[in-house]
Amino acid sequence: MIKIFVEGKGDKIFLKAYIEFLLKEGHLNATVSFEFIDLKGWTNIETVNNTFIENSDFGGINLVILDADHPSNQGGYTKRRIDIEAIKSKNALIFDLFLFPNNETDGDFETLLEAIVNQKHNGLLKCFTAYEDCIAKHNLPDAKVIYNLPIRKSKIYSYIDAFPKSRSEKEKFKLGDYFFANPELWNLYSASLDPLKSFLLQAFSALKSERI
Repeated sequence: MIKIFVEGKGDKIFLKAYIEFLLKEGHLNATVSFEFIDLKGWTNIETVNNTFIENSDFGGINLVILDADHPSNQGGYTKRRIDIEAIKSKNALIFDLFLFPNNETDGDFETLLEAIVNQKHNGLLKCFTAYEDCIAKHNLPDAKVIYNLPIRKSKIYSYIDAFPKSRSEKEKFKLGDYFFANPELWNLYSASLDPLKSFLLQAFSALKSERI
């Protein structure tokens, strides 16, 4: 089995949809089973040491997929990889690591999502950027109130929120479904996903058939 350790619910929903897309396209081994474990942050890796070890002992593969983050929030690709590899070494864990957005540069899950929106609707993201810029212009040095800029997750939420939805889709949206399988909203063929695709292909190919 492949156990995929992720940051949170949104990452899980996306990765499940993307893996299903790759399976449908015939890129992944459909006989291999997988499941997700929500870490709620990279600092919690040590809290599930036994899960890593048990899966490795049974011949499974562990994948850790988290945000690289930015220096501004005590992260960044190089630093975060060093941090996580230190935990891996300290606890003698076996896993492969991928850091959003592309396992190479600073960024996060939202960075990747911005890169794979359907370009027909990219203007919606520009609208939100204009909103952010407008708020920033009001934060003058002598202002009595300094406004908070919207968190980056808000941009993706607003992008999905802008599309018309059926009643059932509205309910799914409330539960965190961003409809990643909908090509009108997302381009899962985007070259921005190639690093993640290669990472997943390697793992699914390593288990030629389900052994556990």
